[in-house]
Amino acid sequence: MEQLDETELYWRNVTKKKKQRMGKLFILIIIISFIPFVISAQETGINPVITVLSDTFTYTGKVIDQQGDPLPAVSVSVEGATRGTVTDHEGRFTIMVGNMPDVVFEFRFIGMKTLRLQPKDRPITGDWLITMDSDLLELDEVIVTGYSALPRRETASAVTQLNAAEIFMPSQPSIDRMLTGQIPGMTVIQSSGEAGTTPRIRIRGTSSLTSGKSPLWVLDGIILNDLVEVDHTQLNGDDAVYLVGNAIAGINPQDIETITVLKDASATAIYGVQAANGVIVVSTRQGKEGKMQINYNTAVTFGQRPSYNDFDRMNAAERIRISQEIIEASIPYGRIPVGLGYEGLYMDYQNGGLSYDEFGAAVRHMAARNTDWYDILFRNAVSQRHTLSLSGGGNGTRYYGSLSYDRQNGTARQNSSERYTVMMKTQSRLNERLYFSIQLNGSRNDNKGYHSSVNPNTYAYQTARTIPAYSDDGTWFFYKTRQRALTLS
Repeated sequence: MEQLDETELYWRNVTKKKKQRMGKLFILIIIISFIPFVISAQETGINPVITVLSDTFTYTGKVIDQQGDPLPAVSVSVEGATRGTVTDHEGRFTIMVGNMPDVVFEFRFIGMKTLRLQPKDRPITGDWLITMDSDLLELDEVIVTGYSALPRRETASAVTQLNAAEIFMPSQPSIDRMLTGQIPGMTVIQSSGEAGTTPRIRIRGTSSLTSGKSPLWVLDGIILNDLVEVDHTQLNGDDAVYLVGNAIAGINPQDIETITVLKDASATAIYGVQAANGVIVVSTRQGKEGKMQINYNTAVTFGQRPSYNDFDRMNAAERIRISQEIIEASIPYGRIPVGLGYEGLYMDYQNGGLSYDEFGAAVRHMAARNTDWYDILFRNAVSQRHTLSLSGGGNGTRYYGSLSYDRQNGTARQNSSERYTVMMKTQSRLNERLYFSIQLNGSRNDNKGYHSSVNPNTYAYQTARTIPAYSDDGTWFFYKTRQRALTLS
């Protein structure tokens, strides 16, 4: 009986172990059956909820202005993403951001400067307060009329304002040349191509007969007068005044910040009768508070001289053949250079001054001469401008200073313009009621050019290439001309 009990116990243990094995096998089968579902979930992009929550961060804060008042409806967005929100009536916001490295929040509001912050800018404890600064330039555009500065919405006059940086051209030496085609209703005509000349500017009063027609120039509230007080009637006409230079000729264009043109009577009334031809108000640069900034700017321009390859003109041999055809056809001359060209040699031969052989040798020498007047009267010109400026300020004081040297060489020989300018400006607010400003401007201009009755290009274009430029001894060749009618036969 005792042995049977041991046998029965043995089989019971075996059965129990089989049941345990069957249970483990059943669990394994269930796990294996779920493997395709897990793989399918991963292929279709289904992530566990716990993962999404662990990779999402929530940021809260409050946006205020400089006075500490809350700003509602401020746009809060994540740079480089489409996620965003706006602040409520108390200036508060809540935004959820995924796991993104170097998250940058952008805060935008009309009339305020755009602000970019990162989570690391938050305080360790307390609310995250974001202060936005006002952007006055976006709120209103200010029109400077010389004596005052008014918002554009309060100006009903015909006024046009330009930023000097938008029209700056390195090839032009003065700001008046850069205004060509920039202002509606204002005519800018370049009266001469020489270096150092200024254009004719007409805004109003183009029908004046006895007085000037140029507009009034105002620099930082100060009326500028012409460099040389000479009446235009004393300089052989109105155009000659512009060979001397106008009131703005001594100002470096890189020192100018804005240009405002006052056109109608209401805009120019504050300047009185002297503004009858319009007013051009120029505002120069100002220093900005901060560390001293030193800037150096240079510009080099190249001008190519004209040549006979640019025009369809006769050479010396072709000019001699034309003269021979005119004489053979007995065509009367209206203007004869005495003793010059083929006609001069032919008259000497007719008068017995030259033999036939001497006449032929002189004609062949003249045909080979082929004087290049464009090479004699013109040159390839190189011009340069150098400007050194510094600016800065602090504790309510700002300063700006500049030095410049400008050398403009015209393609016509002996035509040049040399200018030195200096500007120093200091502005300081001593207290709430007292403001101090001092400005010094200086310039020196040296212009060399031609009288209005002398045009090197016209001379080179119209003068025959049979005429020499130098005598046999190397000196300049001078000749006389006269007007008369004559027929050579």
